[in-house]
Amino acid sequence: MSELNKSEVYSGKYLGVPYEIRHWSCGGEEFWNYYIFLIEKQIPDGFKSAWLKGRRDGRHVFYDYYKSWISDLDWHMGCTFYEKISGFDGADKVIKVGCDYAHLYDEGRHYELNDIETDAFNCIQSLIDRTRVLKWCAYCGEYVENVDARNYCEKCKSK
Repeated sequence: MSELNKSEVYSGKYLGVPYEIRHWSCGGEEFWNYYIFLIEKQIPDGFKSAWLKGRRDGRHVFYDYYKSWISDLDWHMGCTFYEKISGFDGADKVIKVGCDYAHLYDEGRHYELNDIETDAFNCIQSLIDRTRVLKWCAYCGEYVENVDARNYCEKCKSK
């Protein structure tokens, strides 16, 4: 017998930092998660210490993210997810980190998308408060200190 689970994914950028919100169900229960993406080229000062050494156990790799600065960000009830999603075979390094709304404290509480998004924005703000976060230029594709309203860096504004 098969069980089909539903998942809705919302994604965007806040202050230049990519994020993702998931609303999903399993066994008739609904859950929320949000994730932010730490990109090496975007976080030049803090990324190296966030790229953690893994510990293999059977088929799984575990990371002690709760011992790193990542856990100090403004998460809903703490960071509960860490995954290296890119950075192999020469690709740019990217880490997906996040949290869930399935804690004992969350039982009986109802959340809406805007509640989760507000929490994700607060987490991203805490990242920016902690370390330098560069902006992505939509024209040249480089990470720079500042972009304009069109997301163009200084050298690309006239193009």
